Amino acid sequence: MTGRFSRRLQHRHRRAAEPDAGGRAFFAVAKDAHRPFVVEAASGTATALGTRFSVHEWGGNASVAVEESAVSVTAPDGSSAVLNVGESVSYGPGGMQQIARVDVESDLAMRPGKLIFEDRPLQQVVADVNRYRSGTIRILDAKLMDLRVSGIFNIAEPDAVLTTITETLPVRAVRLTDYLVLLRGT
Repeated sequence: MTGRFSRRLQHRHRRAAEPDAGGRAFFAVAKDAHRPFVVEAASGTATALGTRFSVHEWGGNASVAVEESAVSVTAPDGSSAVLNVGESVSYGPGGMQQIARVDVESDLAMRPGKLIFEDRPLQQVVADVNRYRSGTIRILDAKLMDLRVSGIFNIAEPDAVLTTITETLPVRAVRLTDYLVLLRGT
């Protein structure tokens, strides 16, 4: 298990982990029908079925991606799905999105010092960048939330992500202060 976690639990009937808000972690878990491994994120769960997978909590939502075997995912509204190798799903307070195919190698890449996005929604990218930036970036226009972003960025330069977003998407950044940037449609 690698990543940031607020707590890890182990007891007779269940092994569990809960990421820090906005955290991302990768798990390699042996199958144990008597003690399933459960990750709790964004009010939902991901239960390992003997697997390698990642859980990424961002902005009140979570994404789960599977590298090996399968993972059972349950969203806060009770909807559920079983993900197989190369599949991912995101969920949040509004329920579960459709299962999508992912490039396992790039999606599960957790390289030190890098932010890696492959066809991710702008709202997820902004939530990740806000973890590494002094201050906050806010998206004002709901229609911008699902614009897609791809790229590899240096964590030490989070404003480079902002520059790329404004140069490649129909988005304008309004800097109110060094600590507050608002994103609007152009």
